[in-house]
Amino acid sequence: MRSFRLLAAGAVLLIILVGFVALAVHSGTEGRALAIIPTPAPWAVEWDVDVPEQPIAGDTVHVGAEAILTQPGVVQSGPLHDPVYNLAITSSGPALELMSAAGVLPEDVSDGAEWELRALRRGEATVEISLTYKQSWCYPCDTRFITETTARQVTVLPLPGDVDCNVAANSIDAALILQLAAALVGGLPCQDVADVSQDGSVNALDATLILQYAAGLLDSL
Repeated sequence: MRSFRLLAAGAVLLIILVGFVALAVHSGTEGRALAIIPTPAPWAVEWDVDVPEQPIAGDTVHVGAEAILTQPGVVQSGPLHDPVYNLAITSSGPALELMSAAGVLPEDVSDGAEWELRALRRGEATVEISLTYKQSWCYPCDTRFITETTARQVTVLPLPGDVDCNVAANSIDAALILQLAAALVGGLPCQDVADVSQDGSVNALDATLILQYAAGLLDSL
């Protein structure tokens, strides 16, 4: 009988202790629910990216990207905050130049981002797009910043007829081609784009086509 009374008294004390703990948690969070969620792996992302692979020198290049999150609903209420899309260019030479701001702050990740670039001259470049967002695993105790990235290779092609490599095809290029055809010069800086007629030779016909293009009589070479 005595042991039974001791056991009952212990149970009462345990109930009182649990009540005090519950009250302390409630007071510490000011009435907010403490929702502890097991930490999963970072969300998987599928990228929808529009990057021209072979722009021509002198072109304006438009790039678009959207990160599609494939594991939604880790936290039921507002798991994403302050998403930032960012674009960076790496290249051996200045093939591409970013014309707009590198960082884009959409209201929501699904809004995506857009940038404007300029193809400066022939060459290879890598366009890297990243998304950084804040994800709450446990409210209000834990928040993490996660960055997802994707990269695309871009090859900037030379402008046909631009034999002096200044990203323009005009009367100067036509004059240089005529000098080459007459053997007055031994070669041209970008001679590989001189044959705009694509007949296998560089001559007065190519110079004529370049002059027509420069005068607006031809849309392209």
